[in-house]
Amino acid sequence: MEYDTDYGLGLAVILREAIQEIDGIELTACDDFACRKYLIYQSSYPWNLSDMELNLTEDGMTKLFQRYTGILTDEPIPVDHQSCV
Repeated sequence: MEYDTDYGLGLAVILREAIQEIDGIELTACDDFACRKYLIYQSSYPWNLSDMELNLTEDGMTKLFQRYTGILTDEPIPVDHQSCV
């Protein structure tokens, strides 16, 4: 299932677009050197954020990811939080 023909990120791009359209949250689809696909929320300046993003918490983001991945599989998919300091 290769939806993204530029970067070959497949399902990550589909999930990113669905979340953006339904919830209005901008995510970044990417992969690592082992070709594992990721969706990343990149913070921005407050004046660039939607109302939904201004009130977003780590717990809220975890629930959002679990809601969408729960549609795809019955097995829980771990959601990790990383921060650059």
